[in-house]
Amino acid sequence: HNPTPFTAYSFAPPEAALVYAFAPIFFILVPMHHNAFIAAMLIQIIRNAMAHCGYELFPRGWAEHPILGIFATVTHHDLHHEKSGGNYAFYFTFWDRVMGTEHPEYIERFNRATKAPLKSIRGSVSEA
Repeated sequence: HNPTPFTAYSFAPPEAALVYAFAPIFFILVPMHHNAFIAAMLIQIIRNAMAHCGYELFPRGWAEHPILGIFATVTHHDLHHEKSGGNYAFYFTFWDRVMGTEHPEYIERFNRATKAPLKSIRGSVSEA
């Protein structure tokens, strides 16, 4: 199990039509400058690619931080794909905590992922 950023938008055509049908409807119903809408869509695309990259991009301590910990990490979303039945929240982890769907190993897995040695540009291995 190691998703790629390309899995972020891997939909069957009918599913894609349903997922993206909201955009024109939202744009018609909600008064919003088109640049704000474009910015929101770009953020969504970047966030989706990050969540599906298969590598933890957030620094050690993020998941347990009292403020930053509400934002979902790559590990959080990765567990959603690896173990069915939890970690549904894509942007904010507190939804999974409130609904009781956060995977019990999330913090442990995040800490393990951010503690692993990283290979530097020079090729040596160092503790992150």
